[in-house]
Amino acid sequence: MHAWENIPMDAEADFPPTETVHGPTIPTKLTIVHSTGVFLHNIVWCSCPGVDYTVPNRYRELMRVSRLWRDLMSRKWFGFAHNDEQKPDKGDLACWLVSQRYVVDGNFTAQHMVIRKPQLDISLSDGLGYMVKDHEYQTHLSSAVESKERSSCSNHRAVNAANISRSNLRATGVGATACARHGCFVPHSIVDFQKGERHMNIDYSICNALNYHSAGIDSSLIIYDVGCQWSINFLQRVAQSKGLSVPENMHIVPAVGKFHLSAHKLACFARYSLNFIQGAGHVDGEILETLWAPFNKISPTARSMSQAHRQEVLDDHMRDSNWKKIVGIMKTLLKKYKWALKGVDDTKSPFDELTLSLDPEKILMWKIDEKKAMEQCGEYLDIYQLQMNKGHDENVWGEVSDEEISEYIDEEILAEEMGIWMPSSVPYQDALALGLGPLQVEELELRKGQANDCLKKLRMALGHKAIIYRQYFRSANSTWAGTRSKQEAQRCQLKIDKCVRSYQRARSAMEGLGMDKATLGSLYQPISPTELSIDKEVTEEHRFGQGSDRLAWFWRGNNASQGQDDAWIDESPTDLVYRVNWLKAKARWNRWQEELRLVRHEMGWTINWFKYHQNEWERRGGQATRPGHQAYAYQQVLMWGRFVEEAEKNFNGCSLASTSSTLCSPQLAKIIVSKIWTGQMVPTAFHVILIPITDRIKSAGTI
Repeated sequence: MHAWENIPMDAEADFPPTETVHGPTIPTKLTIVHSTGVFLHNIVWCSCPGVDYTVPNRYRELMRVSRLWRDLMSRKWFGFAHNDEQKPDKGDLACWLVSQRYVVDGNFTAQHMVIRKPQLDISLSDGLGYMVKDHEYQTHLSSAVESKERSSCSNHRAVNAANISRSNLRATGVGATACARHGCFVPHSIVDFQKGERHMNIDYSICNALNYHSAGIDSSLIIYDVGCQWSINFLQRVAQSKGLSVPENMHIVPAVGKFHLSAHKLACFARYSLNFIQGAGHVDGEILETLWAPFNKISPTARSMSQAHRQEVLDDHMRDSNWKKIVGIMKTLLKKYKWALKGVDDTKSPFDELTLSLDPEKILMWKIDEKKAMEQCGEYLDIYQLQMNKGHDENVWGEVSDEEISEYIDEEILAEEMGIWMPSSVPYQDALALGLGPLQVEELELRKGQANDCLKKLRMALGHKAIIYRQYFRSANSTWAGTRSKQEAQRCQLKIDKCVRSYQRARSAMEGLGMDKATLGSLYQPISPTELSIDKEVTEEHRFGQGSDRLAWFWRGNNASQGQDDAWIDESPTDLVYRVNWLKAKARWNRWQEELRLVRHEMGWTINWFKYHQNEWERRGGQATRPGHQAYAYQQVLMWGRFVEEAEKNFNGCSLASTSSTLCSPQLAKIIVSKIWTGQMVPTAFHVILIPITDRIKSAGTI
């Protein structure tokens, strides 16, 4: 017997009793807005004798029938109608894609008003979908310790306004956890807010997500707008609360979405940026924002419903949202595959060029630091950030200052201003006719040295100017200090302009001396004004949109390594600029490699997941004894079979996983259960594949 069979007739006592409605105007069309489109239906009015243009108000009955229909359909879709003895468990009416890369966010549009008679409210599927079970959630809230900490980062409203309440609302909003890669809501993880975005609410959502079909997975990436604050005492709060738990030996990696990270303090960038987390792939951590847009269209409708009715409506919307993700998964993965291929190509070449231009001993040291940062995370990730306070004294820039002084002195020498005729001043063929060929060869070597010196001075001047803006101009606490810093930056700009002019003259001379175009096009390219901007890795480290950044050619060309010994002082500003840019270039390439590998595995997992459902419905149809159950089961077999056929055709040649068997092979499942990146993140997996395969491997003794 289902719960809805015991609903009393006065369960919706908040609504007015049945009455006759007299309308002055008679509508003839009914507009139905559905996720599949907008439909118009004719209305047939009751025309009984003596009661013209009247109709009984059946709103209460219609509302109850809609709830029963929604509950029955969800049970049918997930196969529980074919097994009367099997009852849905927590979240079992929402079995879709699940990833161990989660994004968390709050939505304060989905409010819920206080109802007058909550004792009359009867739930049909409390905790069986996406919303958490109310009784267990309230028990957790009653025993949880309320955190009243202020944000130690930026002035985050989510933290500072966490304890603001509104008396007329039972819920001020909802908090959700979703798959960071595919945008699917995680079953049994949507919670109501009673005040603001408090840790006790978010903790419950995250813990339910971490415990949902996570067998064999020991690492999880949690992306949260205020992840830097939430993660500080998360495990302590879990230990102090009876209603919270995380899987044993679960390693949790906190991160902040790329868009919100720019609003955090600078120290958060290196530690919580998705660009530097191994195994994160190429995700932005903001996919929940795209899910809130359609969610906000339905949530105002549910604002004044009863608690159970609202829960069922929101569950139904999230179920529909996840189903759309399933239907569009093939198109999405193909698009991601093309992006990943392009991303790997676009980031590998600049990284290789920069690596070849730098000192191998320095690179070896940076690789050691990078490995330690990947293993330890936290403050060790600060290697991706410039530490300008160390070594920034007179000695660091002493050689540059002396050189500038000597240049100013040299400018006073009139002989230096005199034009000197060189072989490059004569047209190339005329110079050969005059027998100046040997002199042309000698001048070409001199011009190469001149161009290399100009590029070296240009890099030093650009680094110096960037550091002035970051270290002095930004932190100037007086007009005098700001003016002095600006004047120093202007002097650097004059030096930059001079270096560019000298380089352009040298390049023009080399071109006139007959240097081959391949060398000119690779080692001595033209310098455009856009390439002379201040290095944003110094001035805007936590800016948005770094995934496609690349250094100007003169930072990563082969000539960048020439003369480094006399320019690179131990941890000098130029050294720091190179280190950070090299590490970030490597991180960009690594993330795109991970993305490509993940997408190719996800293609195979998708095919196997479709096959699993096809076989599961075929089994249900074979065991069914009722004609209706058999017909529906075989209809599902045909649908999932079409999905399999379409996926195999679209993913042909792209997928890494074997698709010859009904389920994943034990070898692939072992890859899923273990970590592709040793000690780090687990690839995305579909739990409906993962659970049966894990059992198969355990029984075979391979885990």
